[in-house]
Amino acid sequence: METRNLQEVEQAIRTGGVQRVMLDNFDPLSLRKAVDFIGRRFETEASGGITFGDSPYHRRNRSGLSGR
Repeated sequence: METRNLQEVEQAIRTGGVQRVMLDNFDPLSLRKAVDFIGRRFETEASGGITFGDSPYHRRNRSGLSGR
């Protein structure tokens, strides 16, 4: 499910039926908060406005995003 802010992340998790939470256009601090809130309950994916230095593949250990 695609989300644009922390409120939508919480709503998606409460609603259920989610396999992956997509975090769209989150700033780095909100991204970290969202990933901490989600924990390991769901796969996470970040997109939109991410530069190489902020990429989930480059900073996976710092952001906590699921990686492949």
